[in-house]
Amino acid sequence: MIVFHVTPAGNQASIEEHGILRKHATSSLRRIWLVDFERLNWAAEHVRKRHGVDDVVAFKAYVRTCRLRKWRDGVYFTEIDVLWTTCPLITVYPV
Repeated sequence: MIVFHVTPAGNQASIEEHGILRKHATSSLRRIWLVDFERLNWAAEHVRKRHGVDDVVAFKAYVRTCRLRKWRDGVYFTEIDVLWTTCPLITVYPV
């Protein structure tokens, strides 16, 4: 499934090098949050407000559906690190 992970732009270099790692999650649940294309703008605004930043980027990647759990329509999470060796990075762009 094609999904997006939205994060402050300052995290871009680390994520490009290492992948999206649960150990860097800021929530107490240590989940990696992902959204579909329809929720991308909502996710960008949410990250801006939650982290108090203006610049955010979205990582577009393919993640197998067996690794995703649905939170609500268009919003998913995984409790497994998203590594580029197993979940190919498609592109990164500012939102």
